[in-house]
Amino acid sequence: MSKKKKVKKNKRSVAKGSQKRRERANQDYSSMFVLPEGKETFSIKSDGVKRIDVVPYIAGKGNPNADEGDLHYEREFWAHRNIGVNNDMVVCPAGTFDKPCPICELRDELRQSGDSDKKVIDALNRSRRMLLNVRDMKEDATKVKIWHVSNWYFGRALDTALEAAYEDEDDNMNGFCDPDDGHFLKCVAEPGYEGAGFNISRVDFVRRKEDLDDAILEQAICLDDIIVSKTYDELKEMFNGAEDDDTDTKKDKKKDKKKDKKKDKEKGPDIAEMDEEELLEYMKENDLKIKGYKKMGEEELRDAILELVIDDNKKPDFADMDEEELLEYMKENDLKVKGYKKMDEDELRDAIEELVTPDDNKWSKDTAEDVHTLLKEMDEEELVDYMKENDLKVKGYKKMDEDELRDAIEELVTPDSKDDKKPDFTEMDEEELLEYMIDNKLKIKGYKKMDEDELRDAVEEALEEN
Repeated sequence: MSKKKKVKKNKRSVAKGSQKRRERANQDYSSMFVLPEGKETFSIKSDGVKRIDVVPYIAGKGNPNADEGDLHYEREFWAHRNIGVNNDMVVCPAGTFDKPCPICELRDELRQSGDSDKKVIDALNRSRRMLLNVRDMKEDATKVKIWHVSNWYFGRALDTALEAAYEDEDDNMNGFCDPDDGHFLKCVAEPGYEGAGFNISRVDFVRRKEDLDDAILEQAICLDDIIVSKTYDELKEMFNGAEDDDTDTKKDKKKDKKKDKKKDKEKGPDIAEMDEEELLEYMKENDLKIKGYKKMGEEELRDAILELVIDDNKKPDFADMDEEELLEYMKENDLKVKGYKKMDEDELRDAIEELVTPDDNKWSKDTAEDVHTLLKEMDEEELVDYMKENDLKVKGYKKMDEDELRDAIEELVTPDSKDDKKPDFTEMDEEELLEYMIDNKLKIKGYKKMDEDELRDAVEEALEEN
């Protein structure tokens, strides 16, 4: 048979393989939740401003934040990472259903034993996750998809926005996603690496122009019904995998762990299996300060994290310390905490952490860029709402046009952070250069006849003159 005929004959098998690959890609989270046939997942694929409309659903049994039959917008659950031979993410029954969890039990045993490396214990920790019915207002507002996201990447920003909007029981945004007179979310996504690990840094509420119709509401599924609840024995078997249950083997492993404890500490946590999103999450959860991490590749970020975590002077985890340990740490490190004898445990913890944590400038370049992007997407009505919601005092705002109001607000919320660092023009294309020129009111003669490089030079020159 000729090569051409063989290729033609195997076209079906290639197509079949591609279909299986797509099916597997859509089942990455099948160990945590099972979607109805045809239901798609949502994910953030780029940085910048995102308009996300959260569609409410009728809550089922077991939702920790809503009674059965209530109109609600999310399902919170807890999960363990890298479990079993396939390194699956699985629902934690202890955090989610208040039932025994073999993984949590092992973590607690290791923690109490005192002879296990912290990295081993940390690997068994559970993370807080969220499921939401959402529609992307920019891409396809007619389709409701399922968004699975960590609380760290989205929930914290939403909670902050809800807290900021709360005045009293009658004046708040608790019902932001109500089908009638509700709001969608204008979110600022931080840039990630090659489409992975986008973090929502800010959330603002924007009133919908139209109420949700039945065609949209009927697409929202009950998120409480899709959670996969594995039994205690199933999780235990999955976690143990192909490990040898022989007692002598376990004892040998324990001896090896003790023998290599010092070596393990020098190596730092085992992050070889982490992808870019997990590295970012680990960095933020452990409050690691890494300059320029947004421009690093995966391997550079991994090396930077390792360099920090094996540093003996790294800030300890104060959250795990009781009052006695906090006092001991304070004295060993000669920390001067005024009035510590009258403080309770939480006050002492905060005081110590404030002393040992560098005082980073809240308004970084990245924060300023996030705000700039957010304000740029707002129209005049939204700018006025934003000004009032954040109690910003802008004199004469009623006489300002949209651009003047935007500049005035940005000047108030980003003190000295927007203009003191020149942007990187080498990363801008022609359209972005023109946009920058107009936004900053730069006067460049003959710019319409310039090519991209000439325009870039002219913009830089005009900015220096200003």
